[in-house]
Amino acid sequence: MIYMPDTQSQEKIDLLRMLGADVRPVPAVPYEDVRNYNHQARDYARATPGAVWTDQFDNTANTDAHYRTTGPEIWTQTSGVVDAFIAATGTGGTLAGVGKYLKEKSGGKTQVWLADPPGSVLHSYVTSGGKLKERTGSSITEGTVNIAVILVIEFSHMRYGVGVVCGGA
Repeated sequence: MIYMPDTQSQEKIDLLRMLGADVRPVPAVPYEDVRNYNHQARDYARATPGAVWTDQFDNTANTDAHYRTTGPEIWTQTSGVVDAFIAATGTGGTLAGVGKYLKEKSGGKTQVWLADPPGSVLHSYVTSGGKLKERTGSSITEGTVNIAVILVIEFSHMRYGVGVVCGGA
């Protein structure tokens, strides 16, 4: 059972259904609203014997998994030459886990960047100094990301060089 905002792409919904998921798109409402998809998923799991709510936004297992696996994989495959790690976020687990690992291994030299477009909730949050300018129908990464290690960039200011481009979540 997957609850998600009805603002998600039809392609994502179709793919999940093709893979056998029971997908339940619900109105996109702020996190504080009891109708938010996170709360609906939680409530469904609580009311359904044998169901488990993964609590993806506040569950640090995702961050820990990327710290223990993806970070070391990137470090090893680049022979420890990583100037920066840039990622978009969903829950923030990949960015936080990989970023923490790479910063530790590099003695703080590896930069960690959040690639989030202007108009997104996290872009607004970071560029306003931690104040949400607009939140209607959106969510902000909950719990798993340490905002202090994230910088927001615009791609026009990036230097070019060797990089690895990976698919979306």
